[in-house]
Amino acid sequence: MVKKAQILFVILLVLLGAVIALFETGTCLQPLVLLQAQVEFWLTNVLTLLTLVLVPLSLKLISFERVRKAISADASAYWRWSWLRWGLLCGILLANTLFYYCFSTGTTCGYLALICAVALLFVWPSQSRMEEECQP
Repeated sequence: MVKKAQILFVILLVLLGAVIALFETGTCLQPLVLLQAQVEFWLTNVLTLLTLVLVPLSLKLISFERVRKAISADASAYWRWSWLRWGLLCGILLANTLFYYCFSTGTTCGYLALICAVALLFVWPSQSRMEEECQP
């Protein structure tokens, strides 16, 4: 199960890399460049708040009491909660990456994407992590 999780985790990162490559090579146009500055301001603020909430939440998710009880009752629940954690991080990472490339001004979303990418390093699926996080 750990090997399968690692492969799927790498696939998520490769897909994100493909999105970055499409924008960096100019294959994808920047469709939101013409948005008004006010829209960009609000979207940047929303992404900042989401990043500030979702990154710590996803890193701390497994240690919540309710999640611990679910994992101790059913060992397969660990993988469901892990996928939720990866989904939160990858989702906000993808959103920040897309908005970084879609807005020509500012680098806030780029920095937020880097924060999410670093957070992904702390949730790499491994057997030792699973055993450590499944202990009551």
